[in-house]
Amino acid sequence: MNSKIAVAAVWLAVAGVVMIPSDPSFGQGADSQSVALTLPAGVQDALKLSQAGVSEDVIVAKIKRDGVAYSLNSDQIIYLNKQGVPQHVITALLQGNGTPGGAPAPVPPGVPTPTTPAPPIIPSQPAPEPVNPPPGAPPPGAPAVNANFDSFHDQLSPYGAWIQTPGGWVWHPSVAPTWRPYLDGGHWVYTDAGWFWASDYPWGDIVFHYGRWSYDGVYGWVWTPGYEYAPAWVCWRHADDEGYVGWAPLPPGAVFVAGGWRFHGVSVGVGFDFGLGPTFFNFVAYDHFGDHDYRPCVVGHDRIDFIYHHSVFENHYRYVDGHFHHDGIAHDRIVHFTHHDFRPVSFHDLRTAEDREHFDQRERDREFTRGGGHVDAERTMDGARGPEHGNDGRGHDGHPAPREDSHGHDDGHH
Repeated sequence: MNSKIAVAAVWLAVAGVVMIPSDPSFGQGADSQSVALTLPAGVQDALKLSQAGVSEDVIVAKIKRDGVAYSLNSDQIIYLNKQGVPQHVITALLQGNGTPGGAPAPVPPGVPTPTTPAPPIIPSQPAPEPVNPPPGAPPPGAPAVNANFDSFHDQLSPYGAWIQTPGGWVWHPSVAPTWRPYLDGGHWVYTDAGWFWASDYPWGDIVFHYGRWSYDGVYGWVWTPGYEYAPAWVCWRHADDEGYVGWAPLPPGAVFVAGGWRFHGVSVGVGFDFGLGPTFFNFVAYDHFGDHDYRPCVVGHDRIDFIYHHSVFENHYRYVDGHFHHDGIAHDRIVHFTHHDFRPVSFHDLRTAEDREHFDQRERDREFTRGGGHVDAERTMDGARGPEHGNDGRGHDGHPAPREDSHGHDDGHH
């Protein structure tokens, strides 16, 4: 059990494939920010709960249940005190139940130790049990998966590979190299809880509503598990003069807490871009925003820099009755520039239907794989298959691969 707890503590740390902003000044400046970046993941959790107004008793009980003792230095203790973390909570973090925190996670039995810089792909290796934040309650009557690592691992394994990184486990879907999250196999629906990504992939109700996406130079797009549900986890930009709107997956470490964003434990402003440059965004013309597949109309690499640098950041998020609302880009702006009235539908009904349909399809697929079959991860719920693309999908300087133009041709660097 102690080894699992130690693994869980490291699991909550930043995965090794996370894209870090290229600005060398990021994370420097105020001493408090520098200290915040050094806090272990479990300590950041306690700080987050404290700032969210969770009672001291509940936080201490969670720390004792986790059983990890952290070797905090004086600067870290002073920082936590200044952030309003109660003394009893700090004491509990120091004491735990005697298990040292911050130690490297042991490799689960049967997983070979990597001997090359690229971590091994483990298609179906059982993974360590993480310490999960309490998820939001699933809709009544929906057979939604439980928001924990074991459940995600089992549900997603038929459609991709689990990869062990220095920071924990990530999932890589078995898709074409040029595949991108929140681009094809789905579309935007406006609900009473904001913009909802309605995915057509059987696995989409998990990876587009929980967790975060990042781009790895070896594997491409990988998903880091998370345990809070949202209509979507993206940030937005719009270039109104040019007539484009765009969105990009939020990276690991981007957390919305008590009405504001934090990135790797550091509070950031509403206009912070999380280090996401032009190639992370999917831009489409406003008149295509209502399409059900954005790949045919996504802005290609030849224009992405121009559109990005003529766009502005816009993100509106909030909690309502303990549930995350993804207002994202203003509804009025979308209505104005698309000339289409996106009337809100019921988030509850939409989520319930998606959860049930996707869960049922995964159960059929898992039964098929148990009989020796192989499922196609790019097959959508209606039986259609996503497009296949020829280039190797590897981007430059750790950035996502070149996207295709509206004619289906690779428009990479020329």
